Amino acid sequence: MHKGSKNKSVMSRFLCCSGLLLLLLGSLCGRAGMAAQSGQGSSEIRVAAAADLNHVLPVLIEHFSASTGHVVRTSYGSSGNLSRQIMQGAPFELFMSADQSYVERLA
Repeated sequence: MHKGSKNKSVMSRFLCCSGLLLLLLGSLCGRAGMAAQSGQGSSEIRVAAAADLNHVLPVLIEHFSASTGHVVRTSYGSSGNLSRQIMQGAPFELFMSADQSYVERLA
């Protein structure tokens, strides 16, 4: 594969993932806003994220928070440990796993 094609492919995947993340956070934003209005909670969104995402996720969250005013609290860890915490009732609205099988187990 040509180096330019590889870079373009990586950038396309990054943009696709970034867009998906913003879409997910946006949908949670509406949920958090409704909960805050009804007195059931705050506009805080709790995210469980694979440790591999700790380089890119803070930048995306910063932009999301700046544009929406919502606070995003992120817990990083191994997908297995985060999945186990969610099974035991940990209060996360979004789980970003590095391994799809952990997400499927929670479904």
